[in-house]
Amino acid sequence: MIFINESRITNHESRPPKGFSLIELLFTVVVIGILAAVVIPRVTSGDLYNKFLVYTTAHQVAADLRLTRRLAITNSDDYKLEFTGDTYAIYKDNGGAWDKVSEDKTVDDSIARTGPASVTFSPTGASGVARTFKFNIGSVRYQAAVIRTTGSVVLETY
Repeated sequence: MIFINESRITNHESRPPKGFSLIELLFTVVVIGILAAVVIPRVTSGDLYNKFLVYTTAHQVAADLRLTRRLAITNSDDYKLEFTGDTYAIYKDNGGAWDKVSEDKTVDDSIARTGPASVTFSPTGASGVARTFKFNIGSVRYQAAVIRTTGSVVLETY
């Protein structure tokens, strides 16, 4: 006698397929490609990219202004941050001659920078004169302002 277990007999045609078909995969790749072609240019050339570029530049200059102030206070000497064109560096007063104490840093060519060529911090941390360094690309604008009496640096939009 032969017994057939009915629970083990299956119809392969009635089972749903496992995985994705080649057409479904190709369609997904095409849709992702179209979305990437539309989104990437907007992110890299639009206001989002400009805002990021201007903000990071202004933030870096503000951080370097704060570092210059800390060096003046810590070492009880005059220090200055000075721009030369699109580059800037930190200098220490050496009896009237200024010695460079940092590497040159460059501001991206696409960013318009306005403001003074330099700011000097005294050993008390004060700058003596209020200074504002402005950075912008079109409507995206940030500034790093140095408060005269305290030498504190404020980063803000304008």
